[in-house]
Order: sequence, then structure tokens, then C-alpha cells
Amino acid sequence: MSLHRIFCLLAGGILFSSLAFGAEFREFKNTSGQSIQGKITSATDTEVTLQLSDGREITGGINYFSPGDQKFIAEWKKKHPAQIDYDFGVDFSRERTDRNEKREGNIEVTYEDWIYNITVENRSKDGNTGAAVSGLELQYNLIKTAKAKAREASYLHSDMSPSKGKMVKPGKVSLETMKYLDETKVSTEVIPITASELAPGWYYADGTKDEQNDEFEGIWIQIYKDGRKVYEAKHGTKEAELTKWVPPKGGRKA
Repeated sequence: MSLHRIFCLLAGGILFSSLAFGAEFREFKNTSGQSIQGKITSATDTEVTLQLSDGREITGGINYFSPGDQKFIAEWKKKHPAQIDYDFGVDFSRERTDRNEKREGNIEVTYEDWIYNITVENRSKDGNTGAAVSGLELQYNLIKTAKAKAREASYLHSDMSPSKGKMVKPGKVSLETMKYLDETKVSTEVIPITASELAPGWYYADGTKDEQNDEFEGIWIQIYKDGRKVYEAKHGTKEAELTKWVPPKGGRKA
């Protein structure tokens, strides 16, 4: 039953006497001044769970409570930090978002933009109970091997860093508050993937192959809570496993 429904029942006369409760029970008020007796059993950054006298538990948004109760809930959280075992299910998919072909002298060049779409499922638990999570940041490294011969290569790589012979584009994105088994979907910034080929009738005197193509090796993600890494995963080729983590601006080193 929702907090709103409970408060409405109480306002209609279905009241619980405070004398029936132990010391842990107290009066909570909502922003409309309606009150309820209960005790906190758990709280996240956005929600609180109260136990009523009959053993039922109700969960609702912290901002539903009066300012004084919000302060009490915040103090309770400090005294009872959640022991969350962070765990996530992560699905990755690549998507090409742009493609352009150009002739640069005697070289035919194809410029493509690619992104990763990431679906994160919250599987975190507090003991044996599913836990809501909030305040998470997903950091990522997009990894490629740069091989193509293109005039714009230096410009395209200006926001990337070399790592173990690869080029890495770091980034980060905030994750929404997720209840247990909820999913949230995010996308990375684009990474340029380029292919080049000598025009017909031309060849390299040193025997270099006519085609020189970038390889999109994969992605490495790390999830942080209050600056602490709580999860990481990789997706892609074995080459992606060889790189060293490149933190995004304001991010953390691995």
C-alpha cells in the first residue's frame, strides 16, 4: 500500500494509537500535515520504507514527508548505512550513427560514427533483499585500433588517448535511480571509425596494403558510487582487453 493511501486512511479516522508502539516507532507527517506512526526499516537517497504496527511495510518518496521528517530520515541513514552488494546485468549493442565517403587525393576514405548503447539492470541486494540504487556514475572507454590513412585523422583523435597501441575515447554518464531489477538505458558519445583505400590504378611502393581500416575493438565500463568503483565489465575483442584504463575528465583511475 502506498504512503499516500495510508495517510488518506489515517486522515479518514483509521488511526493507530502511539501508545501501541515501542520506542523505535514515531510519528511521521507528510507535507499536508497528515500523520502516521511507524519506524524506519530502510532508506535510500530518494525513498524510505516504514513498518506499521501490524507488520506491513510501506515505501514512498522522501520528499513526500515534512522537512523535519526528511531531516530525521537523513540522520537515520547516517546511523544505519546500507550494506549494499552492488551487482548489475549489462547488455551492450553497437550502432552506426553516421557515414560519409570522400576522395582525398588518391585515397578513397569512408568516415563513420559509432556509439555503444548500454542497458543496465539493477541486481543489487542489501542482505537477501533487493536494493534500490541511486547516485551512480557509469564511466566508459571506447577502444579502437587506428589504421586508416585519412586527412582528418589527427582532428578525429584530438579527444582520444593512446593506450597499449590503441586509441581510447573516455566518457561518463549518470545513471537514473533504479529499484531492484529496474533497467536504465544510456548511450556513449560517438567514436570515429575510418576506412581508407587507394583509388584504382594506385599502389604503395613499399607494399603496404591498399586498404587500411580502423578496428572498433570494444568498450570497457566502470560504475562508481560516491567515488568508489562497485562494478566493471568489458565487451569486444581480445585486443580491447590489453588497454590500460583512461579516466574521463573528473573520473577515477582504475
